[in-house]
Amino acid sequence: MLRAGLPEFLTVLEIAVLSLLLEDDSSENRILRTQLASCSLESRERNGYGFFTNFKVDDAAPRCGRSDFELGDAAAVISDQRCGFILFVREGTISFLEGYPLGGDEWPSPENIEKVTRFRSC
Repeated sequence: MLRAGLPEFLTVLEIAVLSLLLEDDSSENRILRTQLASCSLESRERNGYGFFTNFKVDDAAPRCGRSDFELGDAAAVISDQRCGFILFVREGTISFLEGYPLGGDEWPSPENIEKVTRFRSC
């Protein structure tokens, strides 16, 4: 599991989601885990509908071979509501994590994490 060596600024929910998204032992995920372990928090935005956690990756950190892509097969049940998550990679580095409700109009409050799983459509 990814939990060891993560930045202290991550929330419990962010840790659970990022651990799931980056759990496979691919060369790309190894690079992203290295970036995540040494990054800083650029900003955290909440708009009532969801959130964006923006990362600042050190210029010396290794880069992924693919420049721009997303990892988005994570879902969670939070306070009885399903939510989805997408990790955006830009210019070969982790850029931001987005969380959003699935079928709801606003982000659940309080954030009682019931389950984090791979996203499965019908």
